Formats: sequence, C-alpha cells, structure tokens
Amino acid sequence: GNLYVALRNTNRVDVYNGATGAFIKTLIPKVFDETPGNFFTGCSMLEFGPDGNLYVSRFSGLTGLSVVMKRYTPAGAFIGNVIADSYFETNLANQFVFAPVGVIDILDSSLGSIRRYDLATGTFLGTLASNIAGGPTGIALRRIARNVTSQVQITRSAFRFNASTQTYVQRVTIKNISGTSIDGPISIALDNLGSNATLTAVNGTTSLAGPSGSPYVNFVLSGPSLGPGSTATVSLNFIDPSNTLITYTSRILAGVGSR
Repeated sequence: GNLYVALRNTNRVDVYNGATGAFIKTLIPKVFDETPGNFFTGCSMLEFGPDGNLYVSRFSGLTGLSVVMKRYTPAGAFIGNVIADSYFETNLANQFVFAPVGVIDILDSSLGSIRRYDLATGTFLGTLASNIAGGPTGIALRRIARNVTSQVQITRSAFRFNASTQTYVQRVTIKNISGTSIDGPISIALDNLGSNATLTAVNGTTSLAGPSGSPYVNFVLSGPSLGPGSTATVSLNFIDPSNTLITYTSRILAGVGSR
C-alpha cells in the first residue's frame, strides 16, 4: 500500500508509493486551518482508524487553539474535529493509539500522562496513567482479537470421514446475527478439544486471547468484514486414530490482533 506522511512545518499530508518511495500527491494541503503550521502546531502524527478514516493530530496547540485531532476520509475530505481540549493548549499530544473499541489514548510527554477520549464524541474519559518518568515519547498497543461468539450463530455439520486423507471433516458456518459488521480476520478456536483428536491445517494456537492453547482456523471472507446477516464457512479436518467422538467448544475471534 501507499505511505501517508504528516509534514509538521508545512502542515500537510503527502502520499508516497509504498514500494518505490515515489511522491504521488499532496492529500491534505492544510490540516489545521487556524494555524499556518510550525514545529508545535502543525500536524505531527496520523493513523487510519478502525472506521477506515484517517486521523491526524498535532504536537501541541496554543492559547485559543484547542483542536488537536481531526478526521478525514481516505480521499482527504475533511469529516470533522475529533478532539478539542483546552488541556492541549499548554501540554503536548506526542502520539496516540486506538485502544479498546470506541476509545483513543493520547500520550502527553510534558507531564508523563496518557489521556483517554471517546472516539465518537471526543469526550475526555479520564487519565489512564500519570507521572510516567523517564521522558515518555511513544505509545503502542498490542492488539488482541475480540471474542464475538455471542454475535454469531454457529452451525456445525456432522462429521464425515474422508478415506483418501484419513481425516474426519466437519463444516462450520457462522452467521452474523448482530446489527453491525464484524471486522476480519475471523477465526474459530476449538477450546477443550478432546485428547483423542488433532486438528490439522491450523492457522495457529491461542496465546493472548484466553483460554490459551486452543487451535484455531480462519474463515475465508469475501471482504474485510462480515456484514449483518452474512455467513462464512470453514472446513475443519481432524485426525482421530481412536475413531471415537470428537468434542470441543466453539469460540469465535475477530479483528486484527493476537489470538
């Protein structure tokens, strides 16, 4: 994909070819309208959010300039201000990270604090951490896939023995019964799989999305997400030399992040 670059001194966002590094275009000529842009008030950080839009922040505001983050479409059209907080008229908004669903965390290195905001309304939700010593300059979040089992209907077929592969095959279909799309990738984790069976062709084993140690397989989606009422299917293949009942508990994990 392409690279999006925030230019602080010129207060704009440019796009470069991610493979060759060649300049493509200026996407946003002027991010923060109320300032010509300089080291402190020009745009400094940007990231695509969970909604697919581009979020751009600036290092600091000045007296009377409380807007520190704006939202744009991927095409560069302005959507609206995200966070306007007088706190940043005198403090720094070094970096930000999209945290749990619906919130965003901003690191302030001047006081060593992490402030949390509602992503939809920009409402300040509280200080997540404070008095961080050592001059904090960066913030990152290791993402963990969400458990969306309650948002889907799971249908498991009967087991069928494949003589050519000597495996038992079961098709699992999920249907999104929630009112919103479920972001991919989407996986089925097999918790408490009986010791008599081994799942083959797995995509991995859960570690951070507990319980850990469960094999999982990814569904093949037709797009980046599973819309309301949509279905996805995967075939599970088991080796069971004992030819006894194969048992497990289904758990559906979704979204970018560790499983």
